[in-house]
Amino acid sequence: MNLKDKLPFKNFGRLELTLTIAMLGFLTDWIMTYWMLNSLNGFSESNQHLYPEIGLPIMVLTYVVADFFIPRKKFFDNVFYTLSILQWSGPVQNLLVLLNVTRGINLIYALPFLFISSFVVIHFKVNRENGSQLAI
Repeated sequence: MNLKDKLPFKNFGRLELTLTIAMLGFLTDWIMTYWMLNSLNGFSESNQHLYPEIGLPIMVLTYVVADFFIPRKKFFDNVFYTLSILQWSGPVQNLLVLLNVTRGINLIYALPFLFISSFVVIHFKVNRENGSQLAI
């Protein structure tokens, strides 16, 4: 049995994988923000109008509708995976604030982490389907 057979999510389609990545990012961001605001002193939420009960269903509906209309080609699949990884910008920002790298929201600090993560996920997904080629 090789490594690819042992990996979780090996039978996920485009929609399932993107929703899993995005929802885990959303959940991680919510847990980190809640922990930082309630357990540590000196932190405050910069956006007081966060309504996850509205934003979460809109995000899921957007992915479902886009998955229905966007063609299933490698390029569009890669765009889907990259957009789902952008949901992890919140936890990355929280981590950077916690480690005193930045004092607040600054996407420039989080971009390298997001680009590397996007490449890893896209590379994993494409290699799983095509052997060892990274082709768009």
